[in-house]
Amino acid sequence: MSPFIRGVSFAEALARFRMLGWSGDRQEGSHHHLIHPHLPGVRLNLPDHRQHDIDPVILGNAVEDAGLTRHQFNQLTGSGRRRAARQIRREVYGMSE
Repeated sequence: MSPFIRGVSFAEALARFRMLGWSGDRQEGSHHHLIHPHLPGVRLNLPDHRQHDIDPVILGNAVEDAGLTRHQFNQLTGSGRRRAARQIRREVYGMSE
């Protein structure tokens, strides 16, 4: 079951995923497709509906597809987010700096 993550805008979600190494692959209308170099074949789809936060189920599914927990995703805010991003990149994706 995917985690529910409420109150996150597209811009904030995109910034958090980019901290973890995800980058834009392509865009179809208002939906952005992100890929990660250490997860071939995995693509995240994020809707960019600027006037609304991302639906909690859609964001939860994207976080789960990225191999993250809700706690890890939520660590990527506020002070200490860069240190948390480094730790998550090492633990989840096996990336070294």
